[in-house]
Amino acid sequence: MSSRIHHLYLHLPFCPSICPYCSFHVQRVDRPAMEKFSRELRRDFETAVALTGPLNRVETIFYGGGTPTVFSTAQLEAIGGIVAEFTEGSRPLEVSMEANPATLSPAKAETIRKLGVNRVSVGAQSFDAEVLRTLGRRHSVPSIEEAWTILRNAGFENLNLDLIFGVPGQSLESWKRTLEAALALRPEHLSCYGLTYEEDTPFFERHRRGELVANEPRETEMFEVAEETLEAAGFRHYEISNYARPGRECRHNQAYWNGADYLGVGPSAVSTFGGKRRRMMEGVWAEIEDVDDRIRAKERLLLGLRTDEGADARGIEGELLEALLAAGFAELAGPKVRLTRAGRLRADAIATYLC
Repeated sequence: MSSRIHHLYLHLPFCPSICPYCSFHVQRVDRPAMEKFSRELRRDFETAVALTGPLNRVETIFYGGGTPTVFSTAQLEAIGGIVAEFTEGSRPLEVSMEANPATLSPAKAETIRKLGVNRVSVGAQSFDAEVLRTLGRRHSVPSIEEAWTILRNAGFENLNLDLIFGVPGQSLESWKRTLEAALALRPEHLSCYGLTYEEDTPFFERHRRGELVANEPRETEMFEVAEETLEAAGFRHYEISNYARPGRECRHNQAYWNGADYLGVGPSAVSTFGGKRRRMMEGVWAEIEDVDDRIRAKERLLLGLRTDEGADARGIEGELLEALLAAGFAELAGPKVRLTRAGRLRADAIATYLC
């Protein structure tokens, strides 16, 4: 029996500290809780495969969080062993893991490489110490460079850097220097995210009180500078927030954007398969909702518009499509519609417009 699940997400919800802008399901490092998590991961997989069948055709695996590299080498080996057991028969092409610069060591890098990880995403966020302080990040700029060297020495040839722009107090010159420092490390992939103020975070409350103020014109400049700088350096801007060397696009994320079914394992992990969207909590499916053809088509449209390949133009009502084209926010490319640079700058507003 073969599974239709080709994409697996593992949620490892522990971090050295909770960043004030983060809205993910995470908690501070707690060694007993982490040991408990490692033990209960098997139960979560058993719950999952009872519905999916054997996971013997998995093509991509993504260890996210949280900070997976906050686990000890022994814990990572145990977690990786469980994953290997439940995906026996699979030959994944891409196995990604998120990492915090301050939690990497040569031993840990070697451990995750032996577990089959072949792509690491390093949460650098900035190469400006003041911006790191504003974001509540505890690592330093030198620690980013040290982590990078550790990963390269361990043999990793596919590395991503996560960066954030639009941070209060962050100047355009600071952002340019961060991009230059990032390029100096010669990454295969860069993710550049505009800071957002998510509910139930300290940053949201400070933003609501007027203590943190978004500067949209400056954020627009930063977006444009990133696009110009990275494309000039040979990167493909293949999704609103993501840039890759040719052939180094994140296959796992592309599967999401293309509307593929996927399985999420771990606390609060979301899955979509069999026409249902599920969320796992403590080994049971805590939330289940129908995802019918209409919903999937809308999601493929909205996610597709975020990519450089675009989405099926037939998914947009005629008058709405004409309005986007007339405003210069979109262009037709055969049967597909793609956002222009002006449209990419307004992607969130366009998504709201189309919903």
